Order: sequence, then C-alpha cells, then structure tokens
Amino acid sequence: MSDEPDPYDSLGRAIGLAQRRWTALFNEQMAAMGQTHLRWMALSRISEFSDGINQRDLSRLLGVDEPSLARIIAALEAQGLVKRRRAANDRRAKILQITPAAEAVHREGARIGRKLQIRAFGDLPEADLAATLRVLTHAGERLAPKD
Repeated sequence: MSDEPDPYDSLGRAIGLAQRRWTALFNEQMAAMGQTHLRWMALSRISEFSDGINQRDLSRLLGVDEPSLARIIAALEAQGLVKRRRAANDRRAKILQITPAAEAVHREGARIGRKLQIRAFGDLPEADLAATLRVLTHAGERLAPKD
C-alpha cells in the first residue's frame, strides 16, 4: 500500500465535504423562510422556464429521483410557491410553474448563494475556477443516468 493519497479518493472526499458544508450553510440561512437548498434549487430551475417545466424533466435536471421531487414540490405547493397543472399533451404529466409569491424566496436564495460563492471561491483565480468547472461538468456528464 502506498503512503501517497489516492487523488481520486481525495477529490471525491473534497467534493462531498464542500457540498455538505455548502448545503448546511444555505439551509441554516434559509430556515427562517421555511426553505432548504433543494427546495430553492427546484424553485430556481422552475423559474428558468416561463411556460413551466415537466416534473420528470425537473427531476433529471436536479439529479433527484421522482418520488423525492414529488415531496419537494408538494411542500412548495403547500407554501403557495409552486403550482402544478396537467400537460396538454399528456394528462399524466405535471407542468410546474412558480407563483408570484415565490419571487421573494427566489431572490433571497440567490443572495445567499452569491454570498456563499464569494466566501468559497472569491480568492481563487478565474483560471482555477474555469478548470474546476470543466472537471466537474465532465464528471457530471459521465455520471449522468443513461436513458
């Protein structure tokens, strides 16, 4: 066994730790609004689609299984932040849209996210950030479920 740390293992651990810390800080700051990082991510992605987004497509974008996403959407719907409607071309499919009440939550989450970005990455050179994004994008694409 080598005394040298395995760079793949070290990278995986570092990614996991950073993600857990990011999520914990975000959740702590959004708790007063009754939100979590995952709920905010769902709101944020839904807001990108003016005509709404299919719940199954949102599940894929977020990397969350459909039953878990259904619970997240139910909570957001109960808070009046998301509305669901049936898709015109498929009665089983649900189209999601944010409501006007979601705007304040979305803005606050974006503000908190920006603060965390500055705290986490503010002192890194742009070239390092660009390389990190390339590596993580590559990994995410390679690990995406095969449909």
